[in-house]
Amino acid sequence: IVKLKKINLVIISTNTNNIYQIAKFFLVHKIHIVLEKPFTKNLKDFEKLILISKKYKVNIYPFLNFQYSRDFEIIKNSLKSNIIGKVNQIKRNVSYFNRREDWQSKKKSYGGIINAAGIHQIDQILNLINSTPLNIFSISKKVVSKGDADDHLKLVFNLKNNIIVDIESSWAAAYVDRPWLILGSKGSIYEKNNTIVIKYFSPK
Repeated sequence: IVKLKKINLVIISTNTNNIYQIAKFFLVHKIHIVLEKPFTKNLKDFEKLILISKKYKVNIYPFLNFQYSRDFEIIKNSLKSNIIGKVNQIKRNVSYFNRREDWQSKKKSYGGIINAAGIHQIDQILNLINSTPLNIFSISKKVVSKGDADDHLKLVFNLKNNIIVDIESSWAAAYVDRPWLILGSKGSIYEKNNTIVIKYFSPK
């Protein structure tokens, strides 16, 4: 306890099953925490942590590292410049072939493609476009994983501002499509061979 008083902030990056108890321990001892996704195994536990943080006047900093990836930063700045006009569709595909058998591939550990990977793509889209998802369609299934959790996700929805979003995240893809494809009224943005390409026309 004496040593804990010298700590200001703790980064928690562990098995989803253990996050809540570890986070609660540090919050009760008035230590700020950084939580890696998916934060807790359910919304109820996360709401409890928020109440605890308010009681002890400490902060919870949710962390999703894909918000700081170079491709995302370039795309975000490009959309701010309005170079491709009004966005009407965003396709995000992060897939590869990987027969995982660690805790991230097991249901009992709250693993699977959504918590391990898909959450990053959803977070990126909602950070690019500040709008509410509507008419959500999703399907996930286990294809090649050595664990029992789903390893393939397809998620489609539209946003309140009428933008169509198409997300695919998979560990069962031997062939990988373009990671980014954004269609606008004046052009498009896409990623190919780790390069962001912007094709557009000037209204002038």
